[in-house]
Amino acid sequence: MGSSYSVLVTREDWGDGSYCYTATHPELSGCRSQGSTPEEAKGWLTEAREMYLDALRSANLPIPEPSVIRESGVIRLPGYSG
Repeated sequence: MGSSYSVLVTREDWGDGSYCYTATHPELSGCRSQGSTPEEAKGWLTEAREMYLDALRSANLPIPEPSVIRESGVIRLPGYSG
């Protein structure tokens, strides 16, 4: 389930010429990671997502659904019955 979440990677410029990349799952508010490359940020996001979802489960809170689920080449939007 976890790998179905969308990933957004942005470059964060720190104003002194340095920067990093931040990766987030927009469906999981506050679930984010950083890295020196987009690939590193996405790699850390996998670990962050697992800890985030474990924390929700431990607190008996609902697990957000991915915004777009891809199955067999078909894009299915939650709530759409077409």
